[in-house]
Amino acid sequence: MKRWNTLFPSLAVALLLMSFVGTMSAGLVASNARLIMLENVTNLSEAIEIAPNDPNLYIKRGDAYVEMSRFDEAVADYTKAIELNNSLSRPYAMRGVCYGAKGQYVQFSSDFNRAIELDPYFADYYVWRAGAYMGLNETDLALQDYDRAIDLDPNNPYPYAQKGFFFLNQGKFRSATNEANRALRIDPDYADAYVILGIIDFARNDLNSAEAHAKTAVALDESNSRGYNLLGCIASQKRAHADARHYAEEEINLTPFSPNGYIILSVACKHLGRYNESIEACNETIELSAADLTPERTSFGYSNRGATYIALGRYDAAVHDLTKAIELNPTNAYAYFKRAVAYESIGEHTLAREDHAKALEIDPDVDEHSTYIIVPKEVHEDYLPSLMGLPIWLLVIPAIICAIPVFYILRKRKVKEIIYGPAKDSVPHDVFISYSKNDKRTAYAICDALESNKIRCWIAPRNPPVGQNYQASIIDAIDASKIMVLVFSKSSNSSPHVLTEVSRAMSKGLTIIPFRLEAVPLSKEMEYLIGPRHWLDAVNPPLEHHITKLVDVITNQLKDSDNGMT
Repeated sequence: MKRWNTLFPSLAVALLLMSFVGTMSAGLVASNARLIMLENVTNLSEAIEIAPNDPNLYIKRGDAYVEMSRFDEAVADYTKAIELNNSLSRPYAMRGVCYGAKGQYVQFSSDFNRAIELDPYFADYYVWRAGAYMGLNETDLALQDYDRAIDLDPNNPYPYAQKGFFFLNQGKFRSATNEANRALRIDPDYADAYVILGIIDFARNDLNSAEAHAKTAVALDESNSRGYNLLGCIASQKRAHADARHYAEEEINLTPFSPNGYIILSVACKHLGRYNESIEACNETIELSAADLTPERTSFGYSNRGATYIALGRYDAAVHDLTKAIELNPTNAYAYFKRAVAYESIGEHTLAREDHAKALEIDPDVDEHSTYIIVPKEVHEDYLPSLMGLPIWLLVIPAIICAIPVFYILRKRKVKEIIYGPAKDSVPHDVFISYSKNDKRTAYAICDALESNKIRCWIAPRNPPVGQNYQASIIDAIDASKIMVLVFSKSSNSSPHVLTEVSRAMSKGLTIIPFRLEAVPLSKEMEYLIGPRHWLDAVNPPLEHHITKLVDVITNQLKDSDNGMT
């Protein structure tokens, strides 16, 4: 196997790879996606002119800029949102993501510290802050944050999978496999877990097994860009360049502002003789990698474009690009190898011999088919270390250790409250938000809007207290609420968990406010529970207007309740 450079983005950058799905050619789809995002920015800018003191508008425009990798503008918008309301955790978190993408990990960590201070029971923040610690080479602190996220939200496969990627980047394949399998025990259809297993197979040169895992990932989640990235890498390794081109286009459809798909596309098109397409893909790689502040990937863009120029007989242009690639990444063996070819073609035989020797010094296996992906090298893992001096949070796989580490002895709730503070569930709340996992973004947007108006909410998986049974905490939370917001959609209509929550709310006499996202008929079970009642219809955009109306309705309901009215 060639020594390749990773296309699997660092955790901080991976958080930013949001996407639009298209159906045409990769270039056209990416262009259309960009137009949609630009239109979104324009609309939000017009809204800000009308309501310049609304922090949520700046947050939404910042999110749009993040999707476009325009991080400086995003930082400016999140900063403005913070100036308008410094009690919101989200702008701190998203500004931190931007700093991470820019390689400014100290600021990244600082912003996430503040976000966690404001919302210490939101597990995803700990996962994201771990990315900052990884950038600072503080792997101990990163692992602590992954474990804290898992502790807060043990039934969510996401932190397990992200911890698996962490181990994967360290070459600890057995630990990565364990985390992937833990995620799959929670959700057998969790696509990223299959991606982790596929990358491990790929690193071990078991390409057929890697391909099977990657295809499972994209079959389970058609929007999983990392699955398509892995398939493109496998196809390139097999020299199935037409397949690699197809998978690269699928990835670009999903993440038009990430350079990863364009790197695979440029190599595939070069080998297929589609040189103009290869150069265009290299241009995109260089532009997007520069915006992403990832010099290694920018280097690949220049080296691949230089190789294409050689195929076209443009040797001076090739030398220029390959020299730039080496300046950006002095360990790019392929760039030295191809520059040697270019020098030889223009009669610079001494320089050619020097470059060829340097290429072999970096990678003895470098050749024409070397490409661009370095998979982590597997390292030996000692699963029976001495407890003396060992950080207790490293002992996370009980099946392969012979002593119970202190961390797991400290799982009793009272001890954890001493360490982490009182459980958030102990804070009184008025509103319970019931939703299906497919509607999580909308549910959290509702929660943010209500809490921005001083209406305290209970929402899973944020709120369950540390150490308490998850289902029991939901029952207790419903019993303590005055109002239930039912985020109604096709998913929640048939969700047994949502039906259980609604049934409990009915039995306890809560006011139930259905917030309808989709015009779907009530299931018989749901119709039995809530029947005909007043709905807040949010089927037609913009969603923000309907959420504002919901806030007004709940505010009035709570006022009436406080005044003794029903």
